[in-house]
Amino acid sequence: MVVSVGGVVGLTGATALEVVTEMRPAIIGFSLVSAIGIAMYAAGELADPRGPRRESVTEMHTRWAQILTQRSFGYAREYRCRRVRHIERRVLVYDRAVHDGVFMRDPEIMRCMERAADLPPDPEAALP
Repeated sequence: MVVSVGGVVGLTGATALEVVTEMRPAIIGFSLVSAIGIAMYAAGELADPRGPRRESVTEMHTRWAQILTQRSFGYAREYRCRRVRHIERRVLVYDRAVHDGVFMRDPEIMRCMERAADLPPDPEAALP
């Protein structure tokens, strides 16, 4: 990757200087360097024996809890408190650490949770 980026930088510089002086040999040289760098990077990527890393169930649940928590930040600021209450139960199931350490520490969410206790059930509760 470094070789290909170096080749592109060299090409850019040589092309800019071509107005002042004859840079044709430098342009050809940097083009070759860039092509070699791209080929080396592609070969390295294709030869990686590990392949893409698979996400564990625990990691997936943590990611989902974080996504739902981010959504709840927005819902709380829009005063959609029944929605926040519904999501809170899902975050708790997915990852208690995210629930306790992030979700329940946001002041807007906490205000919403207090309000939601007095509201009727959310008609959108079945939605994701």
